[in-house]
Amino acid sequence: MEHLTKHQIVLVAILVAFVTSITTGIVTVSLLDQSTPTVPQVINRVVERTIEKVVPNTQSAAVVTKETIVVRSEDLAIAAINKNSGSIVRIYSVAYGTSSTTPDNFLGLGVFVTKGGKIMTDKETVLSQGNYVALVSGGKYYPIQLQKTYDEGFAFFNIVSSNTFVPVTLSKNPLKLGQSVLSLGGKTVMNVAMGIVSEIVGNDNSTTTDKISSAIKTDIDNRSSLVGSPLINLSGEVVGLKITKLNPSDETSSFYLPSAVVANLLTDSANK
Repeated sequence: MEHLTKHQIVLVAILVAFVTSITTGIVTVSLLDQSTPTVPQVINRVVERTIEKVVPNTQSAAVVTKETIVVRSEDLAIAAINKNSGSIVRIYSVAYGTSSTTPDNFLGLGVFVTKGGKIMTDKETVLSQGNYVALVSGGKYYPIQLQKTYDEGFAFFNIVSSNTFVPVTLSKNPLKLGQSVLSLGGKTVMNVAMGIVSEIVGNDNSTTTDKISSAIKTDIDNRSSLVGSPLINLSGEVVGLKITKLNPSDETSSFYLPSAVVANLLTDSANK
């Protein structure tokens, strides 16, 4: 080896590596021929599993994005007020026996219950003799005529106009104790009082109105709302109307006739 040149040493190394590789291959084949059939299977499985982990997945997966929207009760209350503010009317008396539309005395509030201008209000707004006008949203006065009064404490008026109006939506869902409600009113400007349903009068069920109740009691101060004020839920539906019959002057809480009774009276009025 001492007499070999560098070129010869490289050739010898290549030859040795070649012979070694051939020998290794012969030995491996001989061992596989002599091994049990399970050895190649194990080797194949290891190779297959390794390949499966190494090869990247070329299929794109669908990505689902979830967005959480937080709705505050304050936002619901504002939307409910805006929905009903255009349906509230203020009822005034005018000089009896005249065609005047100049308002005289404020009598109470009412709400449109039909597009044609049917107004539902407290029975106590009806005078023994009198003419009436209604101040609607937008500041215009319309003459109104009494249609009928009911023992439950309500009265229906019809507006004398060919215009169409925006009626309230009467709730068909049962109320629950503790449910948030809003009372809308005010003689000249909109006033709002917020409270909860504190009692469902005339109902045996302690949590919901499974049958028509006789009154809805709230913790809203009786002095903060006027007769004829609608009681609405946070969905903007009218659930009741305040009437004098249910609210004695010495009572601090306010009571409302349920919208289910209102709906029945409205149907009765439409059929007569």
